Amino acid sequence: MFIQFWNYLERKGLIQFSKFALVGVIGVIFDLSCIRLLQYFGYDDETIIRLNPFTFILSLILNYILSRIFVFTPGRYSPKKEFLLFCVIGTIALFINQGIMKVAFDYFGLPQKVSILNIIYFSKLELSKLIAIVFTVLWTFVAKKFFVFKG
Repeated sequence: MFIQFWNYLERKGLIQFSKFALVGVIGVIFDLSCIRLLQYFGYDDETIIRLNPFTFILSLILNYILSRIFVFTPGRYSPKKEFLLFCVIGTIALFINQGIMKVAFDYFGLPQKVSILNIIYFSKLELSKLIAIVFTVLWTFVAKKFFVFKG
């Protein structure tokens, strides 16, 4: 009986993390689309890095809405307090994201452009952003699950 209960919890956690990952992928696509849009309008990489907090905030709002609907159980706090805590966690994630993005861009020796099967291309800036996102995922999942939502 204990093993069945343990397997149930494990499956439930994996399903929730999968939903979290899917919502995260949607946020990443949105965030990278913002970067591509800024590049399209002629902004240079350093300016886009400085504008990163604004694209991050837009992604954060989208992520909150999708997380509340599809991933976590709301109700631990009032919606207002829940959103405030979500934003605090997001702000910490922003500092992590911004710092890692800048370090990756300046010091990781990334190529100017990378191709995946000659279909999808990522610029050095986009690669820096993706590296930063990887580092923020674990922080945000744990913090949101245990400090913002019911579970």
